[in-house]
Amino acid sequence: GGVTISGGEATLQFDFLMGLLARLRAEKVHVVLETNGLLEWGKFEKLISLVDLFYFDLKGMRSDLHRQHTGAPNDLILSNARQLRQRHAQVVFRIPLIPDINDTPEQIASLDLFLSEVQAEHIHLLPYHKFGEDKYDSISSTQPRLSIPAMDRARVEEIGKWLERTNRTINIGGN
Repeated sequence: GGVTISGGEATLQFDFLMGLLARLRAEKVHVVLETNGLLEWGKFEKLISLVDLFYFDLKGMRSDLHRQHTGAPNDLILSNARQLRQRHAQVVFRIPLIPDINDTPEQIASLDLFLSEVQAEHIHLLPYHKFGEDKYDSISSTQPRLSIPAMDRARVEEIGKWLERTNRTINIGGN
């Protein structure tokens, strides 16, 4: 048993998060924190002793594309991932795979190099799907549909085999 803290981004409520984590640590509760890694290192470092396992999202390796699709560059995110691993934190890297955005051979090769650099052992590949778009009509959403196809399963498995060849554990779907 334990607690998984996720959200949007739990670290945006940093003071509350620290209080919650301290209480959970005092009760000896196992904690997983899902994060996008976009937090100044001075704060991030404080989480290490209070979190047993980080689920750390890596959405892309090129900072310009990362900014284009998420609104933020990835320099701080990659730096935090490096520093977590240098401090031997337990990290599962979670990679949402989105067709023609971060699944290109160039992006996957860069990702592979980075994962080797940080000696990543556990990877969750999260293929993009369109399940949520089916609900738009039922909730009267005016949000436009994305014109992105669902990630091809064969392509996900190909990427998984590529990343697995360096002795990493690959999980497709994040389970």
